Amino acid sequence: MIDFIQVNKQFGAQDVLKSVTFRINSGERIGIVGPNGAGKSTIFGLIGHDIEADAGEIVIPKNTRIGYLHQQLNPHAVDQNLLEYTEDSIPDLKTIPARIHELEHAMEAMESAEKERALRQIGNLQHEYEHLGGYEMRTRAEAALCGLGFKVEEFNQPFASFSGGWQMRAELARTLI
Repeated sequence: MIDFIQVNKQFGAQDVLKSVTFRINSGERIGIVGPNGAGKSTIFGLIGHDIEADAGEIVIPKNTRIGYLHQQLNPHAVDQNLLEYTEDSIPDLKTIPARIHELEHAMEAMESAEKERALRQIGNLQHEYEHLGGYEMRTRAEAALCGLGFKVEEFNQPFASFSGGWQMRAELARTLI
């Protein structure tokens, strides 16, 4: 659940949001429509912590996963192929297997009490990986890309080689998974 309570945001002398209050319930998927300058991007920027409110309260539970389609494309995706870029929508998924591997390697030199702690850490990391959808990520990424019109043969092409419109579709796939 996300609550906006009397949120205000100004850019210069321009009031973009004034006393905005609403709730997004858990599991809901929303879209916001309105004319240019109405504050749509500002609301998503506030939810995503890209910008701060001038006043009011925004309540977002700690483990809430938020995805939204940015208007600007990611300039850091130049070294990834389409599928890799899409799979990277949850940054922790890439680091967890490396952390597990480091712990497994370090266990070779550990005493038994240390090994037990390391095994518990590994178990916690595996649980987190599963909770974040790590084991299904590739399948979900492929399904989202195909559903948005990409062909399987395109998955290994560099992300940067696609037109802006197709890159925006890949951004949408990242948001959907």
